[in-house]
Order: sequence, then C-alpha cells, then structure tokens
Amino acid sequence: MFVEPDGFRRNKERFNLYSFREYYPWLRDSKEEYAKKIGADWVFFDDLKKVEKFQEKFSIDTIYNAINLYKIFMFEELSKKYDEVLYLDFDVIPNTDSDFFEEIDLSEKIWAIPQTDLINLRNFQLYKDSRSPTLKYYQAQCLLNGKENEVVQTAIMGGSKEVIQRLAFMDKLPRYIETTNELIQGMGYARKIGQDYRLFNHNNESFFSAAIVEEGIELQYDDLSWHERLDNRAVYDPATGERFDLNKKFDDGKFIHFINKNFASYYKDKKNVVYSLHVEIPPELQVAAGEFLGDDVDKNERARINFLKWEKQLEENKKRYANSIGADYVTFREGPEYTQFRSWMKELVPDMSEYDVVNFYKIWCMEELVKDEYDNALYLDFDVVCNTEVSFFDAFNLSNGTACAYNSEMKDEAAAEATSLKFRRAEDYVYHYRSPHAKYWNAYAMLEMEGYEAKNNVYNTGIWGGSRRQLLELGYFEEFDKVMQLMTELREEEYSMYIPQIQKSFGYDNETVMSYRVQSNDTQCFNLSTKFWHYKVDETKHSPKNVLAANPAFYHVMNKKFEWFEEILNAGL
Repeated sequence: MFVEPDGFRRNKERFNLYSFREYYPWLRDSKEEYAKKIGADWVFFDDLKKVEKFQEKFSIDTIYNAINLYKIFMFEELSKKYDEVLYLDFDVIPNTDSDFFEEIDLSEKIWAIPQTDLINLRNFQLYKDSRSPTLKYYQAQCLLNGKENEVVQTAIMGGSKEVIQRLAFMDKLPRYIETTNELIQGMGYARKIGQDYRLFNHNNESFFSAAIVEEGIELQYDDLSWHERLDNRAVYDPATGERFDLNKKFDDGKFIHFINKNFASYYKDKKNVVYSLHVEIPPELQVAAGEFLGDDVDKNERARINFLKWEKQLEENKKRYANSIGADYVTFREGPEYTQFRSWMKELVPDMSEYDVVNFYKIWCMEELVKDEYDNALYLDFDVVCNTEVSFFDAFNLSNGTACAYNSEMKDEAAAEATSLKFRRAEDYVYHYRSPHAKYWNAYAMLEMEGYEAKNNVYNTGIWGGSRRQLLELGYFEEFDKVMQLMTELREEEYSMYIPQIQKSFGYDNETVMSYRVQSNDTQCFNLSTKFWHYKVDETKHSPKNVLAANPAFYHVMNKKFEWFEEILNAGL
C-alpha cells in the first residue's frame, strides 16, 4: 500500500515520501515479484480518496494514522476472500525465495513481532515522540485498563481468515477511537500514567495490540528473519551498546523492514564521498586557546605541530576507511578555492579568526561536493581516527537528515550555569570561545532575535554527514551576510538581554550557525552516539588503554595525542 497525502505535519514524513518516490518502482516491483515467486495473488492499494473517506467515516485524527489503520482494515477485508493473508509495508523488501505461507503456520496465531525491546522510558521522556513504542505501549495499556501488551509492530502481518476474523479489529475500532479521545482528556486509566496521555493518538499499533490481548490471540515470531528491522540502530544500539553486522542482516533477512528508509544501503545506487580538511594555521594567525593539561604549548599550536607530524598517517587512515566502504576520498587544503572563500568571510566579518574561517570552510566543502558529483558526503575532522569498516552511509539515511553528535540535555546545563554566574556576579568571567555553552547561548539568541522558538541543541561538526537533498533543506550559506550581520548585532548590542558573561562569548562559530539553521529551517538531524560514531578523546581521557578498549567506529582525538593510536594509524602503511 502506498498513497501520497498532502500536508504531513512532520518533516520526517515529508522526507520519507521523498525516499518512497525515488525508489517507488523498485519497492513496488520487489513485492509483486515475490508474490509471483510463491504463487500468491498480489494486491496493491494506492487510492488516497478511499483512505480519506475512511478517515472521515471514523473521525481519525490524522491522515498518517488513517493510512495505517486502513491497512488493517484491508487485512481484514482480504481475509473474507483469501484463506491466508500477508501484509507488507511499502518500506519492506522481500529478500528471499522461501514461501512465507509454507513456512509459517497461520492456523491459530497472528504473525507479527512485538516491540517490547524498544520500550525505553528515559528516551521517551527526553524526546516525547508521539510515534515511540513506549507511548504506544502505555496507550494500549490504558485501552486495556492496565493489562499488559506486546506493543505489536504492524509493518509485517500474516494471518489466516479464521484468526483475522476472530480478531474483529474493525468492530473494535470505533470504541478504541472514542476511548482514546477520552484518554487524551485525562479520563479513565490515563490518570494512572502521568501527563503523557496528552500525546496519545489514533495509532494503529496501540489499537492492534489491544485487540490481540482482548481476543486472547497469540503472536508467533520464532523466526525473526521474516522481519529484519533496520532503523538508526542498524549497526549500533546506543541504549544497549550492542553492535550488529549489517551485511549479515542482508544475508539472513527474508523480509527487510527499512524503518530508516535507507534503501540505498540495499540497492547500492548512491555515489558517496568521505572528506577531510587540513589547512595549517600559522602561529601569527592563531587565537590563544590555552594549553592541554601538562603541555606548555597553546592548543592551536600543538594541533598544528602534531598534524604535520602525523599528516601522512591521518590522511591514509581516512583513505583506507573510504575505500573499505566503496566511497571516494578527498582532503581539502590551502589553495585558490580556500583563498577565495577566506576573502569572502573577511569581507563579511573583517576580524573573523582564521580558526572560524577554516571551520566554516569545511561546511562549504560539503556543499560543493554534493552539488553535482556526489549524493552523500561524510566529513571527518583531520584529528579523527577511523577504526571501522562499517559504512556510515549504510547506517544513516542522509537523504532524510544530516547526522551529527549533539547533547540534547545541554540547554539545562547551560541554563544552570548561567544562573550560577548571575548570582555569583562573576562579571569578569567569559566563556571560552570553544565552549559548547557559549555556542548554545549564541544560537539561542539568534533564534530569539529572529522570532523562532529557541529549542536548539549544540552540534559537534567534527564528524558530520549530509546529502544533496539535506544541504538544500539546511540552507547553511543562504543569505549568509545577513546571518553574520545578526551575529555581529548580538555581539555589539549595547543593552543586551543577556548577562555580560554570555554576551561577551558571542562570536562567529560554525556550530552556532549549524544549531541556528537546523532549528530555523526545521530540518532533521540524527544524533551520533558518542560511544560509537563520535567518541571524544578529550582532556578528560587519561588512559590510552581504556580509550582503545572502547573500540568505537571513530575516535575524535581532540587532545591531539595521536601516538595513542599509532598501531591503528600505521596499519596498511
């Protein structure tokens, strides 16, 4: 089933539609070909008007929920004509010649997998996602007046006519909708779970889970290869630390469910590039950053010295990674392009530091790479050491969002520190120009000044992935002169609403602008785990043994102690 409604309220659905349109022929044909292989009839629904009438008839809250409830309606309708029915979401790709109906006994149980492994109350409280399995679980529990449920995933459903009709989902639907509307008002069992009932909605999986329990129907999912889930944890689960072999999933999975919509990881039809940047900043152009613990040289000068010492190994390490995942590799250096870019930055802000120019340039380089030649790009700071052959491009669907590490709790930390500074009256205190808190407040001020809701995060662009589509959505350098002017006004404002300690820290930082653009243009950014995809080797790390034992994909060697990684860096040389 696939329909294209207008007016999806979330960018996630809008971006998913882009992916569906791009891969439409392959996705549709893969399911039709599978049906032919196993001698089954193939039925495809794409009539949006029928879904809209269905939504109106049952007063379903959103078109998204109507689409997903309609698939269960058709699951039941087809059971009136066929002995057995298999439903596959449009983002499911059959990857087998095995016959589902021959291998799975549907006579007494429904084929569908539970999502109890995805229930994570802490993450839900942090992000408050209305599509969270945690919320769906609690909603089904409320519909069942406190009974347990398995929060069923409905992307792949199989059943016999007897079991599907015994489920009688459509008979229950009006009651579930009415009860949910009451729960949203805090009525009934909702009062026992706190305030999160306000996020309840007409969700098909909550309803289906409740119906399964009500009728005492069992699920069967002994062979999970019939539903191989791929989301943003496809290779690493930040909640558990578990690592997965994506190639093994492709080899073993019979039905592959691309929750992340990263169909390119399967079809291998995108051109990808990994790139880095090494522009040497001479001592006379450096801005003092202080010394690393135990060092007597400024951090910027230490970086310059150690980059030159380890230049060959650092570059070759990134080349080897790119080659291992089938991507091109580029290192950008000083040259005519950089000189021209630097002149533009100095024209906009004459006193912009060389450090800030270089860091804006790395963003500019990605825009240039994805304009024509490449579909996706991964940027790695020159001090990043690659320690994996897992493809970043397979792990993240960069067509649907950029990927960058951020701390979603930073706003609370920054607010607490600002309050402390205010009451301590530490007028002479100034945030370090590299301070994440300084960047948070700078972006916050920019958003407030322009009338946007200041719900910004602080991004670390030392490792950053993007695509042609998402760079256009982000619009990083659009009207960049006005962005620089805004930053200057906030910095020089005579009667600032921000305490002096904060205003003095305002500057021209690439990560500040990233935070501003992500929020002001309402784009999606996947958060990179700092335990795997962006492991920071900063001044808090004192033991190379412990650092190496962490074994992440990418080490961001912020302390510039590349000798800790000599074995990795010299591999293959």
